[in-house]
Amino acid sequence: MELCIVKNGTKISKRKKSFYIDDMERELQLSAEKIDSIILEGEVSLTSGAIRLATENEIPIVICDKYGNVIGQFFSSISNRNGKLRKNQYQFFASEKGLELAKSWLIDKISKQKEHIDTLLKRRKRNLDQVSNFDIYIKKIQQIKKYNPKARMIIMGYEGMASRLYFKIISELLEEKWRFYNREHRKAKEPYNIVLNYLFGILYRKLESIFLYEGFDLTVGIIHFEGNKKLPLVYDYIEKYRYLAYDTVFDLFHKKIIKNDFFEIENESLIMSKRGKYEVSLYFNELLEKKEIYSKNKFSKEDIIKYEIKKIKKEIMEMVV
Repeated sequence: MELCIVKNGTKISKRKKSFYIDDMERELQLSAEKIDSIILEGEVSLTSGAIRLATENEIPIVICDKYGNVIGQFFSSISNRNGKLRKNQYQFFASEKGLELAKSWLIDKISKQKEHIDTLLKRRKRNLDQVSNFDIYIKKIQQIKKYNPKARMIIMGYEGMASRLYFKIISELLEEKWRFYNREHRKAKEPYNIVLNYLFGILYRKLESIFLYEGFDLTVGIIHFEGNKKLPLVYDYIEKYRYLAYDTVFDLFHKKIIKNDFFEIENESLIMSKRGKYEVSLYFNELLEKKEIYSKNKFSKEDIIKYEIKKIKKEIMEMVV
């Protein structure tokens, strides 16, 4: 389970092999064996014992801002990291095989966008000629073969066009009170964008933790550029799974699960309230834990993501670049 602390003044300490949480209103004791990650969004106090307990059990402690964006992370220095993986990663990511891998993630994303739109239009018995543009963008990306900075920009250009089309149609299909006119990222002002960004934050930190555990260098990606505050590898790979947030946020609004009190004003800006964060994260985490058929067995979506990342690691470790 993911232990998410949003209340300011909460204290986390260690009691034997458990975390002891005191938020001034209630006290809670949780076994370290039940915790997958600790997310700190509020002003929280941790004892060194709690930090040691987390690192000994390879539980990442993730610090986020009020929008759910990852600021930093504590993680055990004793892990599966190794020099060979990172050496191969740098060479593989700069090769045409690396480019094909990243293209496949973006193509998966655009395919899922189209699939989502098709499903929604079918329910409403509507047709839109624009939907065929998704296939055009996929074909354009598939045609790019050589790895170079220009190729990166061209690929991201087509991805951007597909996303703009996707969000334009999604907004039109929403109840009028929730429609948005621009896809806002950081410091979003419109409810749909605020919730979507929060879901991306949850997904981002899960991927970051998995990649760190496997020993990857998150600062080196394939399509996304190095040198900014983002971790390029996570931003590359999250493309493959953004559909999980896309589907979830639309369902949350369409099924009227989102309520007005999921939002509040802070410093003249609209942000998610504590209740909103709780309800949205609970809904999304339940979806990630839901089991589905994969390789003839049932696994949660989160376990499937872990397995897919292990497959990438195996391919990189075994390849002669």
